[in-house]
Amino acid sequence: MKHLPFLLVVVLTAATLHGYDKESVDALKARAAAAEGKKQVELLVKVAQRQLKATDELYSAGKPEEARATLKDVVDYGTRACQAASETGERMKKTEIAVRKIAHRLEEIRKAVPFAERPPLAAAVNELEKAHDDLLRRMFKK
Repeated sequence: MKHLPFLLVVVLTAATLHGYDKESVDALKARAAAAEGKKQVELLVKVAQRQLKATDELYSAGKPEEARATLKDVVDYGTRACQAASETGERMKKTEIAVRKIAHRLEEIRKAVPFAERPPLAAAVNELEKAHDDLLRRMFKK
């Protein structure tokens, strides 16, 4: 009984964070558009990661048209995250790592899809790698 208030806080916090993680992609996009600095970079990366997961699931389900739409978001938001991190100087290392992982996962997906579906994925990987390289140049600029 003595630890009940503490336990209640822990349970409520966990429930809140669990619901927060289930936030829709559209809501994340809106929050990213309204945010600034470090928070914006974080939200842009989160949108790219969520859309990457959706892209993978859609290609696996045999829905390439829908997957291409989410793939466009992966590239747009991953690129914007790199640009925002570079401009603000915030979360550059974490953004670099996240975008590199996203590009690597897209390359894995590209190898697993039918040959006709590979060009859009290859173009997406190239764009993300270019944004990633630009961020690295900014990070290690002399």
